[in-house]
Amino acid sequence: MRLLKRHSVSVSNRGKRHEHIPAFEREEVDATGAGDVFGAAFLLRYYETKDAVESAIFASCAASFVVETVGVEGVPYKEEVMERMNK
Repeated sequence: MRLLKRHSVSVSNRGKRHEHIPAFEREEVDATGAGDVFGAAFLLRYYETKDAVESAIFASCAASFVVETVGVEGVPYKEEVMERMNK
């Protein structure tokens, strides 16, 4: 296992602000699907909030669950993501 800390995302919200969002550091077991979960979580959260930066943070957090397990077992519920974000 290795600590996943190399991935991050930069967000530019219509020229209003440019933010660098670091990955949530977790022990990586299997990174398969983390990008897919990031993309889906970002779009769902953006639909709810219309805030690209907050959506990127949410998506980064959601993807952090996926790398901790093998397969789809790590895909989190929204409540789990919100709880981890608040810690």
